[in-house]
Amino acid sequence: VFFFFCTFGDSFSMAAQSFLPGVLYGGDQGSEEQEKNKDSIEVGSSSGGNTINAAHDNNNDDNIQRSKSLLKRIFTLASIMAIANSASAKIIMQHLGSFFTNDATILNLLSEPTRVFYMMGSVLLHPIIMAMEGSILATRDLAYLVGAYGFTMAVMLSVLKFGTASFTGVWRALFLFQVIRSITFGWRVLDRTRMREKSRKAVVSMGATATATAGA
Repeated sequence: VFFFFCTFGDSFSMAAQSFLPGVLYGGDQGSEEQEKNKDSIEVGSSSGGNTINAAHDNNNDDNIQRSKSLLKRIFTLASIMAIANSASAKIIMQHLGSFFTNDATILNLLSEPTRVFYMMGSVLLHPIIMAMEGSILATRDLAYLVGAYGFTMAVMLSVLKFGTASFTGVWRALFLFQVIRSITFGWRVLDRTRMREKSRKAVVSMGATATATAGA
């Protein structure tokens, strides 16, 4: 059931990887090439004749705004998909288990409330996690992604080895895996978004200062 719904969530990772780089870096240009294409603005000061050299990317402000809008759309759709998947998983586990097996013991295990809760939670978080993972990949933040997965896997395997005494514990470990990924990925996406917004405001402020100095 979990892996069936994973296929829907994975599409949001691919969407972020496909569309976000073009918005952030302008078409096919990478971030290094964008740095080379920055314009240098020289403004003469009327009082001391000092020259102000300000590196300014003409498209930086627009790209950041568009990236925020794109991320908002992706996460909105991911949230809708998450709710739909979670509700569907609950229905399948509680009422449609007979499509998979006729064994009464397995059917009872599937419909047990604690296991249903862990499955619903895992499926609910997955599309949003995939959208965040795709956003991290789109910004080429691979070192952080590898480290986050290494930490998450270490925690999950430790829980499975030392803190799991029943089959329900396996479901709990899966849910914990999803929770940790949502926290680590969510923090990174939020942090990078704030950094881009801070950079945008700095560029706007620099342009305004240069314009005011030129007018003086």
